This record gives sequence, C-alpha cells and structure tokens, in this order.
Amino acid sequence: MTCIKIFDPASGSGARAPARIWPPSPASPTRCPNIDGVCVACKDVPRSDMSGEVNEFAIMIANTTKPLEYLCEHPASFEAAIDMAAAVRGSRQSLEEKPYFLQIVTPLPLSYWKTHSDQIIAGARAGVPVSVGTLPIGGASTPITLAGCMANSLATDFAAMVLASSRAAVPSSSAARMSASWSPRRAASGIFPRHRSRTWRRIR
Repeated sequence: MTCIKIFDPASGSGARAPARIWPPSPASPTRCPNIDGVCVACKDVPRSDMSGEVNEFAIMIANTTKPLEYLCEHPASFEAAIDMAAAVRGSRQSLEEKPYFLQIVTPLPLSYWKTHSDQIIAGARAGVPVSVGTLPIGGASTPITLAGCMANSLATDFAAMVLASSRAAVPSSSAARMSASWSPRRAASGIFPRHRSRTWRRIR
C-alpha cells in the first residue's frame, strides 16, 4: 500500500520516500516475480489535490512495469490516469482489451457521492476494471451486527454493478468490469471479524 516514508539502510533512520526509489532497489516490485501488481504504492504528500493524484499515477508508471491499482478522489484524475494508461498500452482500444490498472472506489455503505458514480461510469466506458471497496463500520456507518454490515455492503456493491451496466455508462454491446469487496469492522474495537467477501463480475 502507500509508501509515504521508507527505511534508509545507510543511515538507519526513516526518510520521506522520493519519487524514484524502486529501480535501484533489489526489492523493487518489478524485480520480484512473486508480485503480480502494485497497489496504491505512493502518496504525493505536499500536493494532496488533483495534480498530486495524477502525479502519483505517473510515479507508479515510471517505477514499475507491473499492473497497478489506483485510488483517487477526483474523477478528472481518473480520466488523466486512463489517458496515461492508454499511452502505455498504445491506444484506448488496446487498454480496453488488456487493462493496465484497476481503479478503486470507496463509497460509504448505501451512499454514492458524485465523485464515486462518475468514476464508475468513466471506468465502464473506458473498459477499465473498477473495484468497489465498501468499508462498513458496525455501529457507525452500518448496523452493528454482521448481518447488517453484509446487507448494507452488498446493496452498495450491487448498486455499483447496476450503474456500471446501465445505458448511461456503456452501450449495450459493451461490457463493464466490476469487482466488489468489503471488510466489516466494529466501531468500538476496530477489529475485523473473520470474514471477507470479494466478488468479480463482468457485466454484459
């Protein structure tokens, strides 16, 4: 996940991660055959805005050849990431045939802000896989019971699948790639019960 600070083996102390750290490292994800992809691996701390989000995607592209997982707040950042990924693949058509990255959207249970719905629609139109990561907090954002967490989370995930497959998102001949996952947490303890659900759907 996000690497804001790193351990400097030369000095023995922590340091802010520079934009280019992976290529010289023997532990680089590019050099590790057991690593299939890189998930939200950097954060532009000084610029926590749209420009910073676009820069984060550019840094990941520059530092690894592995497929990426990306998370952003602004739909325009996602559109920029789609354009950069299309350049990596060679064209929009090539990107749709062989997606370069997975977009992560994190709505609250039973709540979709415009930034979330816009990203789901943009991903469906571009053929970029979108993962809806609903994080229910029992007793806070959802009922405290596991059943309540499940009901709220699955309803949120299914709503994303319906939105991605609607005519507003894609023509009838296209297919949206959607993933849904959720991890219930208790508000008082912050503990995750021993249950995690993840489902993949290619919607026609």
